[in-house]
Amino acid sequence: MLGKVIIYLISIILIINLLNLRGINIKLNKYQLQAYENLGSIRNSKLSYNRLKNVLKNINDFNYDVFIQGSYANKTNIPGDSDVDVIINLNDIFNHNINENSKEDQEDFHRNHSNAKLSIKDFYDSVLSVLNDSNYNFLRKKKCLKISGTPLNVDLVVSNNYHNYTKYPNYIEGIKVYTSNNENIVSYPKLHKKNGFNKNSRVNSNYKRTVRIFKNIKSYLVSNSVISESIVSSYFIECLLYNVPDNYYQNYNIEKRFFGILNYLLNEPNFMEMKTQDEQNYLFGDSDNQWDKKHALKFLNWVNSFNR
Repeated sequence: MLGKVIIYLISIILIINLLNLRGINIKLNKYQLQAYENLGSIRNSKLSYNRLKNVLKNINDFNYDVFIQGSYANKTNIPGDSDVDVIINLNDIFNHNINENSKEDQEDFHRNHSNAKLSIKDFYDSVLSVLNDSNYNFLRKKKCLKISGTPLNVDLVVSNNYHNYTKYPNYIEGIKVYTSNNENIVSYPKLHKKNGFNKNSRVNSNYKRTVRIFKNIKSYLVSNSVISESIVSSYFIECLLYNVPDNYYQNYNIEKRFFGILNYLLNEPNFMEMKTQDEQNYLFGDSDNQWDKKHALKFLNWVNSFNR
């Protein structure tokens, strides 16, 4: 135990020395934290979303929804956030998971549902068609279409409904993302947004303020080449802070609240039991869609190394 403490203290000293060598010396006092907790502008994100939505309305013969997700949807955006995440979701078909249901429930499901005549590829091709007819440029990526020409660039995700059956006919609503390599990517953006809103309401809006503080610190570290964007995504930060118990957000003193949360994360939790904000998947693990615990601790130790 003593050996671990010594190693931890040595790592903090090394981090502080590296920060000093690079001239990185922000002080996380009350005034800096108050500046960091502010919501970024949403003007250009709204303009980008509305202009793209106006193009996508030209898609015919499909029942679909267009909605924004990510930091702008969840009110955790900070100054400097660039790309806007937009989903166009096909409602005419759905993928499903019913494997955890009883044999009888599975039989009921198959009696009541048949294979769809439409395909997500048909819908994807229609999206490409209207984009080709628009004034916007786009690139096809594995998981999205990267669109430029709007005030902010847009990552457009094409998806269809997904039903994760808890006990047929009851299910948790999600989306299955269309990918160029048929990778099975399922997410729950509406549930993510709802859970974040509910937590924020329970803690006097201090949850999302705190998310923005940590995101601003991350942005500072990335811009100074201390850490890489690839190991600390804003999504992972939000999910990590979602797992902090509500009582840590109740303190009205911003310094006590922030450092209380940071100390909790450095000392208390079992990371491997943490869930994503939609509460459907584990946050930490070895898959491409999970956070490496070593990267999370590296980020938290950097945050802890700043002057107070």
